Amino acid sequence: MTQVVIVAPLSTIDWGSDNAGGVDSVCQQLLQALITTPTPGCQYEVLALKVGQSSAEYFTRYRLSEQVHVTFVPSKGKIAGVPVPGVIYQCWQVRKFCRAHRADVVHSHYWSLLLGVPKHIAKMVTVHSFGKLGRKSVSMLNDLLYERILPSLSRHRANKVTCVGEQLRQCIAQQTGINAEVVANPINPAFFAVNTASIEKFNTLTLVTCAMIHRKKGIHVAIDIVAKLNQSREVNLCIIGPVRDHDYKAELDAQIERLGISTNVQFTGALSMSEVAQHYAKAHVGLFCSQEETFGLAPLEMVAAGLNVVSTRVGVLAEQPQLFISAGGAFIDSNDIDAAVQRVSQVLEGRGSAEPQLIADAFSAQRVNAQYQQLYKELAGV
Repeated sequence: MTQVVIVAPLSTIDWGSDNAGGVDSVCQQLLQALITTPTPGCQYEVLALKVGQSSAEYFTRYRLSEQVHVTFVPSKGKIAGVPVPGVIYQCWQVRKFCRAHRADVVHSHYWSLLLGVPKHIAKMVTVHSFGKLGRKSVSMLNDLLYERILPSLSRHRANKVTCVGEQLRQCIAQQTGINAEVVANPINPAFFAVNTASIEKFNTLTLVTCAMIHRKKGIHVAIDIVAKLNQSREVNLCIIGPVRDHDYKAELDAQIERLGISTNVQFTGALSMSEVAQHYAKAHVGLFCSQEETFGLAPLEMVAAGLNVVSTRVGVLAEQPQLFISAGGAFIDSNDIDAAVQRVSQVLEGRGSAEPQLIADAFSAQRVNAQYQQLYKELAGV
């Protein structure tokens, strides 16, 4: 029996009831797929670093299936009664967990935590951000630690490196010389199950966007677009996502007030997956104005829910533009607001049928899970 340890951020095992961002959402999808289609001869132990708002019993081993178990641990704590930095505590937990479960293969969604894995164990990392790419600046010291020091220490600890997009692969190759393998993120199948025909749309034309509230996500651009659209017709904007930068949120509030569209913009905060899907289904068009994405999960989920989507060229949308366009998408340049307004207006007026199946075929959880299972076999020498 091959013992596979998976180290991942995770908010909940009540799938979709909590969502702490893209990586958490991805890991939830991967675990669901793992439960339904595990590899015979493998036992999976998941060390889940707790994120999100939902509650979970720490250090309790939850049985998800005969082959899959999850144990939640906090992201920071004490060692021998002494408080230590979070990354040291996490590496300590990883080392204990690997030894307790006699791991043959470790798959981590944090490159730095491979520092905690004993040297004799085969190691794989999935990279969701690297250096400044895909990462929000926190502080000078924190940025130095997570963008330079930890990557330098951990870059040679992985036997196999995967990443979620071509831009990340190129960035990793340029900075480390490592040739990572691209394994895409999966799309939650629940979005494809939304019956948009049975859901009544908002009476007023409504755009919806979904992102954590910080500057790189370009929420201010979406607000500018909606303000200009409201000069000729009434259009609302629904903004889904938790606040990660409170100063930026205050700027957005001031921008909305200055533009006189307070009644046209709604912030929902963080929502469960089912709530997000319902908002997508009730809206008329999806809008995504992010400046940078390592993958770009949200606009694909909008298409999966049956929306035509207008987006900047980021992440996998830029890497596979024809797939996005064929599925019902259109591109804008966030630096040209007038052209963006014209494009959004055209999509609002001429909404066609989105083609979610194209997205489903390319980014199914089963397909992504199968890729990871093959890599586990290779690392274990099976």
